Amino acid sequence: MAQPRTVLVTDSQDDVRALVRLALTRRGIDVVEAATGDAALACAAAADLVVLDLVLPGQDGVSLCRALKADPATARLPVMVLTGIAGQGSRAQALAAGADAYLTKPFGVQRLADSVVALLDA
Repeated sequence: MAQPRTVLVTDSQDDVRALVRLALTRRGIDVVEAATGDAALACAAAADLVVLDLVLPGQDGVSLCRALKADPATARLPVMVLTGIAGQGSRAQALAAGADAYLTKPFGVQRLADSVVALLDA
């Protein structure tokens, strides 16, 4: 049996983290949660993928993505941005920072789970 994969979900909203946790645990994926960018940095090395919002207390999502991609311990982690910011400028900025995928809120839980699995399997 394959070892469970772990996704770090970073969002300041409890309800968003809970919804993402539900969608992913139904797929057999373990979920670790962080409400801030600093908390995410502290535990990201133990994850197989990071889902993050662009709007976070303290360090924002673009800065967090850059930090993850710059650290040898986390540089290979796929990063999915899940945010309410739908503008092309924000998307381009996140992708330039190293994000591997960009989904906007509101999101379909099936699409989110499918996208996470695809990134984990890539």
